Amino acid sequence: IMHEVLSELKDIAARGGVSCTCGSREWTMKVDHSAVQLRCARCGGVLRIPAACDDDLEDLCCRPTLTIRGRV
Repeated sequence: IMHEVLSELKDIAARGGVSCTCGSREWTMKVDHSAVQLRCARCGGVLRIPAACDDDLEDLCCRPTLTIRGRV
């Protein structure tokens, strides 16, 4: 599942679909055993994306964009 979630994240990012509510489009990614964390490079806000089961992948595939909740 993790491999497929990472692949989907790559596709969303390639379309410019990852942003933060602070306005930044720069972010870093940390992979844990059951989730992926996207962290805004400007404000440090975090978006946790579960990646442990088929439902997690299905939920991600339905999202054309991802928005990190900024620390403003």
